[in-house]
Amino acid sequence: MRGSLQCLLALAISAGGGPAGAAPEDAGPLAVAASSVMAPVGGGTQLATDLYVPQTGGPYPTLVLRHGFLRSKQNFVNWGKHLASRGFVAIIPTSRAPAQPNPPVDSDDMLALIAWARAQHQQAGSALQGKVDGARVAVVGHSAGGLASALAASKDSTLRAAVLLDPVDVGGAGATAAPATKVPVAVLLGEPSVCNVQGNYLPIFSSFGGARLGLKVIGAPHCAPEDPSDGLCELACGGASTAEQRTAFRRYATAFLEAYLRCDAAAFPYVGGAAAQADKAIALLPQSQGLALPPAGCAAADGPARDGAVAQPDAVRLDRAPAREASAPRDGPWRPDEALSASPGPGCGCGAAGSVAAPTTGLGVALLLGLLWRRSAGSAVRRAQRRSCSIPSPSSSTSASPRRGPTICKPTGNPSA
Repeated sequence: MRGSLQCLLALAISAGGGPAGAAPEDAGPLAVAASSVMAPVGGGTQLATDLYVPQTGGPYPTLVLRHGFLRSKQNFVNWGKHLASRGFVAIIPTSRAPAQPNPPVDSDDMLALIAWARAQHQQAGSALQGKVDGARVAVVGHSAGGLASALAASKDSTLRAAVLLDPVDVGGAGATAAPATKVPVAVLLGEPSVCNVQGNYLPIFSSFGGARLGLKVIGAPHCAPEDPSDGLCELACGGASTAEQRTAFRRYATAFLEAYLRCDAAAFPYVGGAAAQADKAIALLPQSQGLALPPAGCAAADGPARDGAVAQPDAVRLDRAPAREASAPRDGPWRPDEALSASPGPGCGCGAAGSVAAPTTGLGVALLLGLLWRRSAGSAVRRAQRRSCSIPSPSSSTSASPRRGPTICKPTGNPSA
C-alpha cells in the first residue's frame, strides 16, 4: 500500500510540472523534448533557435534566453534542459550577428520570439502547440544578452520577469532603460573584470524602477553563467568557473523565475530571503527592493499546479500585442559612443581594451576580442541618432501572431558628430 501511494505521488508531481528537487538548481521531474527551428522575427529574418519543452502537460511559463557577444545558443544548452525539466518552455536563439551585437535590435528580436511562441501555441503540429502560457513570459540573458534582455523588459510591460546574468552596458543603453523598467528584474553579477567592463552594471542596478534582486556570485568569472562555456571565454574572461559558482547562477535565476512566473512559495526564500542570506557563495546587494512575496502579479490561477493543465487557448491572452515603447534606432550594428571608446568593451559576451597583443595569454585574447567588438560596434549609434526612421511591424509565419506597432526614431544629438 505504501509503495502504491508513493507511485501515485510521483505521478501527481510529474503531471503537475512542479519542481521536484529540494533546491532550484536541481533538475525537475519532467522529461524534456528538444528541437531546432528557424524562427521568424520580422522583415524576412529568421533565427536558428533551439526549443526545450516539457514532453507532457502544458501550458507552461515561457522564456527567451539570449547569449553574449561572440557566443551562440550552444552556450545555453544546459539551461534549456534544466528549465524545461522544471516546467518552463525555453526558447534559445542564436542572434542575427553574434560578432556585431545590436542591443535595440536584439531586444526586439527577443520580443518577436515571444509573439511567435504565443502564436505557435495554437499552431497544429508545432513543437509548441499547447505548451505556451502567453501570460507568463520572461527574458534571460548573459553579458550582451543581459543588456538585450534589459532593453526588452523596458519595452514590454507584459513580461513577468527579466534575469540578467552578469550583464554589460554599452553606450549607456542599459542606464537609460533602467528607470523605465517596471518588470521585476534579477541582476546576478560576477566579479569585476575586463569582460564585464569592470562590473559596469552595478551602478545601474539601483535605477531599476520596479522590484529588483541583486547579488554577486563571489569569485565568479564572467563566463560562469554559461552552461556549457568553453576555453575561449574562459581564457579571455578570467578563467574557468567552479561548479559552486555555476550552481549559484542557476539557483538564483531559477528561483526568481519560479517566484515571479509560477508564484511558487518554495522559491521565495531564495529571492532575498533566508536561504539567500545564509548562502556564503553570494553577496546580496543592499539596493535590492520591492521583493515582498508573493509578488503583486500573482493570481490564484498561477502556480505549479496550473502548469500541468491541458492547454486551453485564451484569445485575449494569446492574441494581445505586448505593450511597447519606442525603441532606439534599429538600423546598423550597435556601437558605443565616444565616452565608451576609451573604456573596455564587452566581449565573449565579453569585452576588453588596449592595444593589440598576441593572444597567447587570457589578456591577449581579451584585447583581441575587445578590438573585434569595437570594429563591429563603433559609430552607428551616432549615425542612427541623426536619422528619422519608421520600422515596420515584424511579420510572422502565422496569422495568429500578435503584431507589434512601428518603432519610431527621431533625430537627436549633434548631426555633425
